[in-house]
Amino acid sequence: DKAMTLNLFFIKEDNDLIWEHLLSFDSKEEYEKTKKLISSINTLEYTEGKWRHIGCFINPISGSWRAETIFEEKLKPKLDMVGMTYEKIVSSSPSFFEDYFRDLTLKTCPFTDFVLIGGDGSVHQFMNGIYSNKYWDQLIWIPVCIMPGGSWNATACDLNGKVENWSATHVLRGTTIQKELIIAKDVIW
Repeated sequence: DKAMTLNLFFIKEDNDLIWEHLLSFDSKEEYEKTKKLISSINTLEYTEGKWRHIGCFINPISGSWRAETIFEEKLKPKLDMVGMTYEKIVSSSPSFFEDYFRDLTLKTCPFTDFVLIGGDGSVHQFMNGIYSNKYWDQLIWIPVCIMPGGSWNATACDLNGKVENWSATHVLRGTTIQKELIIAKDVIW
């Protein structure tokens, strides 16, 4: 029976690694107990005892085709580490978000939070999808995290920065900032 190990990392809010330690266990039982304890601590730390189910929306062709890689390498491992539930949803057309949100209501929405991995165009398509819904005034209260996955990512930079790990940290902690979006409709030039 080989020794089992767990890596512990302590990271500050600015993603600087403070401390790293390798734990070794002689038995699988000790390993599983410790792993469960760490997962419980992380879940309490990041979700503040609140159940959350994340809808991870990915535009696979955004920017340099990196959105799925960002999900798999940056966000998914962190969600799995803290035991947070999520669903990966990959867009398949320019009208995907409008189609997805068309009949959604606050009661039928399975998610407590949305994560969008894409660029500025994806953000516009996503928000237009929400605002095309007749219940948009309810859906806008669901927190949205934008993880930069496009070429320029100007919207993500304006809201929370261009670093994927920082965005993932916001998702895990459930930290939100309220922003106002300008709605321009029926403008005649």
